[in-house]
Amino acid sequence: MNYLNNSYSLNPSSLSNRYFPLFFMPIIKVTIGTTNLQQNHINISTHDNYLFEGNHTNIFLHLGDYHQGIERTINREVNEGGTLRIMTGAEAGEWISNRFAVGATMNIDVIANNRVRLLEPVII
Repeated sequence: MNYLNNSYSLNPSSLSNRYFPLFFMPIIKVTIGTTNLQQNHINISTHDNYLFEGNHTNIFLHLGDYHQGIERTINREVNEGGTLRIMTGAEAGEWISNRFAVGATMNIDVIANNRVRLLEPVII
């Protein structure tokens, strides 16, 4: 039996819901900067922009594992380089500043194109 034919290939066009019922979104990394903490926003790299909805659309932020989520806004116009910005607001800004220092890396679990979970820092 040829296991490399189209029915067993890992070519995305040949995958069906029968084998992979869920689409897994990635965890992206964001480096915390001074302006992120002072102005309550998160900049997403242009490499990861495709994961999110359009300009001025709503996005739900979950702060850690057990937070019900807050509704915030995506802004795709504010950065000249095309970097997407999530306007986090005061509650999420305080959550971030209480857990991350400038230069730290924050992991963001992209649940859907309009929903993310900001993950707690990993302590080793």
